[in-house]
Amino acid sequence: TRPYVVGSPHFRFYAGAPVYLENLPVGSFCILDVRPRHLSEGQAQNLRRFAAVASALLSLQKANLVMGLAHDQLQNAAITDPLTGLFNRSALSSIVDGALHNAICAGQTFGALYLDMDSFKAINDELGHHAGDEVLYEAANRIRSVIRAGDIAIRMGGDEFAVFIPNPPNAPALAAVSQRLVAAFREPFQVNGKAVLARISIGGALAPIIGQRRSELLNSCDKALYSAKRDSRDRFVILDA
Repeated sequence: TRPYVVGSPHFRFYAGAPVYLENLPVGSFCILDVRPRHLSEGQAQNLRRFAAVASALLSLQKANLVMGLAHDQLQNAAITDPLTGLFNRSALSSIVDGALHNAICAGQTFGALYLDMDSFKAINDELGHHAGDEVLYEAANRIRSVIRAGDIAIRMGGDEFAVFIPNPPNAPALAAVSQRLVAAFREPFQVNGKAVLARISIGGALAPIIGQRRSELLNSCDKALYSAKRDSRDRFVILDA
């Protein structure tokens, strides 16, 4: 004997109709009462109708969930670089601009680093594009190993990357991240058993000191990157004013 029959709430009546999801019974639509009763045929038919409505709503909920997941997957695919798994340039408007706006409104800083791999063209020319892709894939992993979980890494195209850093304390903090990135890329890449050098130069800038818009921030990073490449490469330059 069920405890809810012999004990509280002392049910004396139960009637149920199955609820289906994709032709599989997943539950029931039921009526409970503490008094004995008898359902007429019309009431039983109504119970079955309610169960059918519940089945339809459950199917609709599943369809909405699947569509929502598919939409999220499409959105993620649209802003993800398929080779490296980093964000692509589409994330500049969909993610970076919002993060920059939020930081400025909150009175916080927002840092940007522009990374360019030195002599990458020579790898493609000498070893082929497949080798170049392997180096780019590993380059993305090295970037991930240095930055924080909340930082935003983007493959800007070719052998160029950008890292956006919410609320760094100051320009020296950007320099510290840049130093770790440069050091990470000084280790040779292994491609088909061969050690390949692919170092980086970095230009960085800090908002709102440099400016409050993404275009201003990236223009400053470009200038800093040009300075880093002009002065022997394999180094970084951070603009702080």
